[in-house]
Parts: sequence; structure tokens; C-alpha cells
Amino acid sequence: MGIRYYAPGEHPTGWVGFRVTRGFGQNYRQAYFNTALAKAQSDSDPYFRYQRLQAEYKEAEWVAESLEYQYTQFVTTSNPTAKPWRGLGVHGITAMFARYYGGTHQPCFSVNRPGKPQKRFMFKFMPYSEAWAQAVNLWADENNIMPEDRMRVLNNPPDPEHFKHLRRQMNDHEGFDISVEALGPVFQERREQIAQKKLQQRSQDLRLSDAAPTRDEAEAEILAWFESERQQA
Repeated sequence: MGIRYYAPGEHPTGWVGFRVTRGFGQNYRQAYFNTALAKAQSDSDPYFRYQRLQAEYKEAEWVAESLEYQYTQFVTTSNPTAKPWRGLGVHGITAMFARYYGGTHQPCFSVNRPGKPQKRFMFKFMPYSEAWAQAVNLWADENNIMPEDRMRVLNNPPDPEHFKHLRRQMNDHEGFDISVEALGPVFQERREQIAQKKLQQRSQDLRLSDAAPTRDEAEAEILAWFESERQQA
């Protein structure tokens, strides 16, 4: 792909001039710039030079279009080579269960950095939302992502349920044996948020009750919810 010049006698049809081609995704572009009318097949002839410049301009236009397409794919689609349930809607950030220093599998977000080791953000060390924010910001910094795309991805974290599907995929189809307890850090932040909301709601309802509810009671309800989630995993 690019620009090719056909001198007299080189093209099987006798055509003379520049051919420009460019392909990306499902798109294929080509254009022809005939120089047969030029008195000399060189830049010494104004018409030949004009056609060459037109061909170069067209190539530059299509290169820019190709780069824009590649960027859009990078920030809006998962890498097509990612295994099932790893992709998270962009190239370069994946969901994983990774062994922490050879121990048990831990859920995390992983950022691929060409020429550098992957960077993993494990939920055992930070809340789910914080892991996502750190992963996205590193990914954006490493890949010169535009501010609007950084914010869009930051504001659209994957649902924690994604890791339930990933665990099933790895256990049922890839030969892993990841325990259901590995999902605990994935849902920890959600459990705490639900517990906090319940406490706030009960505080608002104190005027309707003689006895104030305890935090233990609220946490017991959350643990019951988590147990039901565990059984479905």
C-alpha cells in the first residue's frame, strides 16, 4: 500500500502515472493520477509534478483517516486477540485472575504496556473503583489517550459481575480451579456501599422506631446477600 509510480511500459495496460492505495479495517481506498500528458516523466514537467503532489496529498489524507480509525478502535473495542471475558471495551486493559507471588488467584485489572511488564491493580489492595481509576489513568498516560476518551472510560467501569463470568470461563473451559472466595475482593466495595446505604436509611427511620438498629444487624443482612451471590457464582 502507498504510492506506486508506473513509468511508460511498466503497467500491462500501458497506463502511466501514480497509483495510491490504502486499506484499514473493512475499508480499501485507491486512486489514480495519470501523467501520460506530461512532456517529461519527471518533476521538470509542471504537470507531472502536480500529479505527483496530488498523489502524495491523497496518501497523506488516507494515512490520517487510517490513524483515526485505528485510534477509535483502540479506545472503543476490546482487543480481538483477548480471550473470552478478558476484554473490557478498550485495547490494553483486561480483566484477570492472576497469582499473587505464586499464591492464590486474585482478581485484578491488568494494563498492557508495550515493551514493559504488565501492570496489575489487585482488588485485595484497593477498592474496585480505585483499581479501575488507576488502571485507566495509566493506560491513558501510556497511550496518549485524548482527555475526553480518558474520562469516558473512567466513567464506565465494568460491572463486578464481569468477574463471575470470567471465573466460570476459566474454570469450565480453561482448566483452572479458582475458588468462589476469589470473588470476595471484587464485591467488597459494593457490599460496603450497600451496608452504608442501609445504615443511612435506618437512621432516617429512627423516628418511626423505638429501638435503634445496630451495625451488626445491617452487616448480617449484607452477609446474607453475599452468600446468595456466592451460591450463584
